[in-house]
Amino acid sequence: MNGVGDDLSVRLQIVLLLAPCSRWKGNKACPRDMTQVGLAENLGLPRPHVTVELGRAVKKGLVEFARAYVNGNKRQVKVYNLTATGESLAVQLTQLRREQPSSRSGKGISGGERVERADPEPRQSRAHDRDDSGGLAVG
Repeated sequence: MNGVGDDLSVRLQIVLLLAPCSRWKGNKACPRDMTQVGLAENLGLPRPHVTVELGRAVKKGLVEFARAYVNGNKRQVKVYNLTATGESLAVQLTQLRREQPSSRSGKGISGGERVERADPEPRQSRAHDRDDSGGLAVG
């Protein structure tokens, strides 16, 4: 996910992605990275999923939105900025991520080898349990 971090929730990843965009807060022209589409592209997620998480972040007081021009658009679009609470959280997250070793090393928290879970047996469709009339087939 573009280095933001697979181990963080989408909401926290949004906070980290918006942190560098604070310099455009209040401007009439902003980068695409501050839009739903830009955030979705950076996160590698569908836009509707990002939209839901942005709504939750707004309700939590982490993110606010305004309307601004974005490169390539003739009309203003909704752009997202961090609130003071969101900026504080971004600073804390950045510090924590610098202090903690990378979890991509394949080691668990205790330092032992990470154990991969075996895939469960595939679930069979129940369609084969029905006869042509739609009732259950009796063996």
